[in-house]
Amino acid sequence: MSIDWHISKVLDIASLSNKGLFIKGYGMDYGFWIAYNLGRVLYPNGDGKTITGRNGSKEPETDGGYLINNVWV
Repeated sequence: MSIDWHISKVLDIASLSNKGLFIKGYGMDYGFWIAYNLGRVLYPNGDGKTITGRNGSKEPETDGGYLINNVWV
């Protein structure tokens, strides 16, 4: 079973294709959307130690969505 199936269940995405997750839409970076929402599920209150520097903050990140990085290859 691929990781796509698990992600689709965690994020409540009903659509899977033979190529992986299938998300309808346009004009949005869905790779970021998946990484951000998966981070919010895994770390709902942040991790209490990672500092992302988002918006110039020096405090630990409280939004788990920013704790997972995504990169297009």
